[in-house]
Amino acid sequence: MTDSIYRLVHSEAASEAENVYELFLHKDHPIFKGHFPGHPVLPGVVQIAIVTELLEKKLDKKLLLVKASNTKFLKMIDPIKMSTIHLTTKVLAITDEEVSISSSISSEAGICLKYKAHYKFA
Repeated sequence: MTDSIYRLVHSEAASEAENVYELFLHKDHPIFKGHFPGHPVLPGVVQIAIVTELLEKKLDKKLLLVKASNTKFLKMIDPIKMSTIHLTTKVLAITDEEVSISSSISSEAGICLKYKAHYKFA
């Protein structure tokens, strides 16, 4: 679902545990017509889905969200005004069965999302 909402522009490993991504949002994606007509906003659930999708690609494993311990949506992401966003994901702890992360999404306007979560490997 999320693949057509954005295009990965750039990805780099800031460290072994941290990755930084630059994403271009496709403002004409159909989801923006319904959320909200005339005032498009990237839905929070889609922001979490993008974080999860990029983490799955990094770890090469399917993930199941167990707990979102701290989720703060600080700014709305308007794909017309903020066509490029930056996402950072840091692995806080990892075992053979699970992973804990912190992540953020930011734009020119500042931090849009702060997110901490715990996933199990599916």
